[in-house]
Amino acid sequence: MNGPTYTVNLGKPIAYKEFKALSESLQKEYLKDIFAKYNVGMSAVAELLGVPVSTCTSKLHKLGFTFPRGFKPNKEDLERFRADFGLADAPAKKIALRNISICFSGVYDSRLIAQQLKGFDLEGEECRITVVVEVVRPEG
Repeated sequence: MNGPTYTVNLGKPIAYKEFKALSESLQKEYLKDIFAKYNVGMSAVAELLGVPVSTCTSKLHKLGFTFPRGFKPNKEDLERFRADFGLADAPAKKIALRNISICFSGVYDSRLIAQQLKGFDLEGEECRITVVVEVVRPEG
């Protein structure tokens, strides 16, 4: 008894419902082709499949794909990927950073604080940074 036969056109957009119907090996081949041609990550694939990044991340992990923490695709590959898959006209989901508030509680660790601040990618932006330190001592 044979089941349904599925085919996939590498390099062509696919809806998530169709992607999920593919065998695991075809899903992997489809994604391997994308990652071989473009230096993009889970966010770009999520955009292509029309699903939230969390759904895409879960699916890609189940298929054995991983990305380094903080992975960012290069702009040229991302633009080429979007153009090739017909996503070039997709509205950019950008937010304007206006105000950040961070509260650290516990033993002071300057490296951790510096690492968090570096993650905001404000290079070249005009900023005002205010630091307030309050030493907390137990009463008694």
